[in-house]
This record gives sequence, C-alpha cells and structure tokens, in this order.
Amino acid sequence: MKYARSLARIALAALAIVTGGVGANAVAQSSPRALVYCPIGIDTSGCDNIVAALGGAGSAFSGGVDRGWDGTSGTVDLTSADLTGYAVVVVPSLADGADGRPYNRLRGATVAGRLKAAITGRQAIWSGTPDLGTAGVAEKTTLLQGLTAWAAGGNGTGLVALLDGSDSTAQRYDWVAGISALAVVADSTPGSYAAVRPLTAAGAAIVAPGGQALAYTNMAAFGLHAGSGTSEDAADSVSAIPVLVTT
Repeated sequence: MKYARSLARIALAALAIVTGGVGANAVAQSSPRALVYCPIGIDTSGCDNIVAALGGAGSAFSGGVDRGWDGTSGTVDLTSADLTGYAVVVVPSLADGADGRPYNRLRGATVAGRLKAAITGRQAIWSGTPDLGTAGVAEKTTLLQGLTAWAAGGNGTGLVALLDGSDSTAQRYDWVAGISALAVVADSTPGSYAAVRPLTAAGAAIVAPGGQALAYTNMAAFGLHAGSGTSEDAADSVSAIPVLVTT
C-alpha cells in the first residue's frame, strides 16, 4: 500500500506539471520570457532592435520575446493577456509629439492597471536609446541585455523603460507612475554622454558588467532625477547628471 501511495503521489506531481500546478510554474520560471511594448506603425525600429537583442546570444530570455500592443500584427493584447507570465516588460525609447502619442496606450486605465498589478519586481529607467542606431550595436546589445537581466532577476515581473524623448519635458515619463512603483522626473538639460559611472551595486552590474565599463557615442542623454523610493544608480562621468534610476 505504501508503494501504491508513493506511485500515486508521483503521478499527481507529474499531472501538476502538465496541467499548470506548482510544477508548471517552476518550468515557466526556468524559461524566462520578455514582453516588449511595440506600438504598431510607430518607431518600429526600436522595438525590432530590442526583440533582436533579447532573443540573441547571451540573452537571459530562453522562453522567447513577445511584442505587446492590441493583439493585431502578431502582438500580445495588453488588455487581456496574462502579463504575470513575463520576467520583464520593456518600453522602448519613444516620443510623444505632433506625429503621434505612442505612450497613450500605457496611460489608459485598463492597460496601466494591468501592468501595475503585474510589475512587482525590479524596475529601471535608462536615459538613453540603446535600441536605436546602427553604430555600437555590440555595446548597445550588452546594455539592453544587462538592463533586462537585472530587472528580471528579482521576484515578480520587472520593468525596463528607455529614454522618453517627448516634445514636452514636463510630460516626459508621466506614464511611468501609472504602470510601476518608480518615481522619476526628467532633467531638461541638453546633453549627450559617451561614458557613465555607476553609483550603486545595481548600477555597476548594469553599466560595468564583469568590471568592464560600457562606453559608446551617445550612450545616454539628458538625465533623470529619482523621486521617493527610487534610487539614482549611474551618472554621466563628467557632469554627474543621473542617467539610470531603479526601484
């Protein structure tokens, strides 16, 4: 009888793995997935570059990389998909202006509420555009992989957001509080920085992986100031303007 009960327990454990019990969660966590916010028809190159970087060699996301929008053109519908199944959500560098407002979907109550409920892990904003341009691709890929691996390394779904280059400085990052615990204010001082220095251990893990500081032309721009509960983790090497904030 003891042997029979042992076999039954083994069978139940196997069934849990197949049908979505505790075992299934363990399997899902062993193959992390990333979700990239991809407004259809708006600044698609940045989204494409992030998907390529996170799906390439050295990436932490063996489970794959999905694009999030409205369910069309192969995207995941942010109003209905299970967002808690992702290790990290990534928002590319975008800009609201006369040509469009790509951040508006993140401001909508339904999407914002669902993302905020899901994003309970590590969160970071990088004041730069490693998702754009063809120069320094290797360094940009390393930075994107470092940011997302760090954000995915905590408990719960993480967040990485890149530079908000919207025309109105006052409105830059105004959507962040709606989807995350980050508190941040954009610095309006124009500037482009080719080298940054870490201010914390988290900053060092991201901008100086393995002790080797990343550097390339226009690595970061403008700047950020952390609000309550948010940390400034890396800054321009010369001006000391913060370019990375986390919580």
